Amino acid sequence: MAFVAVSLSAYVSAGSPAPSAPSLGRAASFTVLGGSTVTNTGATAITGDLGVSSAGVSVTGFPPGTMARGGQHVADPAANQAQADAQSAYAVLAGKPCTTPLTGQDLGGKTLAPGVLLLHVHRRS
Repeated sequence: MAFVAVSLSAYVSAGSPAPSAPSLGRAASFTVLGGSTVTNTGATAITGDLGVSSAGVSVTGFPPGTMARGGQHVADPAANQAQADAQSAYAVLAGKPCTTPLTGQDLGGKTLAPGVLLLHVHRRS
């Protein structure tokens, strides 16, 4: 199962016309979306929906984390649909070439232009 730490956004190649972005569907409102577990440590403030699909039902660390905006969706239809929509968008984007690799760079403190896809996928063996 995949853990997707959002920000999912449109894929845009630098210097080329913007291709159409895949629909994020229900995943668009999620700031954090886990396939099996969401664990928070510290005083994190989530400003969007937080969810775990039906593959797992573990959300821990709230409090001290807070939901500044949005709601928690644990194994409910909204989380399940968001997970399916995120996986569909990932499949489309994974097939596109990367023309501006950021591998190995420290992204801390940088402002990334619209169209940069940040996606963390953690797969369990």
